[in-house]
Amino acid sequence: MGGRKVCLVGYSSYTREWANEQEPDVEVWGINECHHFLKQYSRWYQMHPRTWKESLAVSKNVELPRNCWGRDPGHVVFLQSCGVPLYMRQAYSDLPSSIEYPLLEILDRFGHYLTSTPAFSLAHALYEHLEGDEISEIRMAGIELGVGTEYYHQRPCMEYLLGWARGLGIEIKLPPKGCSLLSAPLYSYDTEEDMPVSGLNGKILGIQPRSDRVKIYG
Repeated sequence: MGGRKVCLVGYSSYTREWANEQEPDVEVWGINECHHFLKQYSRWYQMHPRTWKESLAVSKNVELPRNCWGRDPGHVVFLQSCGVPLYMRQAYSDLPSSIEYPLLEILDRFGHYLTSTPAFSLAHALYEHLEGDEISEIRMAGIELGVGTEYYHQRPCMEYLLGWARGLGIEIKLPPKGCSLLSAPLYSYDTEEDMPVSGLNGKILGIQPRSDRVKIYG
């Protein structure tokens, strides 16, 4: 199958370095503060409001730089100079490469269900594929979503969209080290016991990445 190869990148230290090992023909899409470790990238996503976390910081009497998307001023410097398409909630005059994210079109296609910045980037890839700019392969580097709110709030959305990708015939490649996404014991075959949970924090215990079995989906 012809088409583009895209590597979506998150901040998890477990597998994020795989993004820096991609071949030249792979598009690398970064998010948020991944510029702290990414050596190559062709697109960026910063989907938070510019004043993100500022009201929370005030309520807790915590110092936080203003108008920095909840980050330090160095993040703004990067966004101003990244030189690649920068998808955001809106275009900003002080960010030359910023582009408004096509939110309404994507919600119309996939439903009102986007729970993280990686989900925004994945949904955008699928949307472009459906619009004719075909993608043959999506790779996932530094995206684990294995604990806390990431597990029970963000992970289901990512796996929903990965299901879309597989249904569209796009191959999903996970890091050689394995990944917690699309990776769990095969119910009733790999274990005879119910998968244990650790109470209310949403973390599943006993599930390890399975690099032997889930590296490639297609």
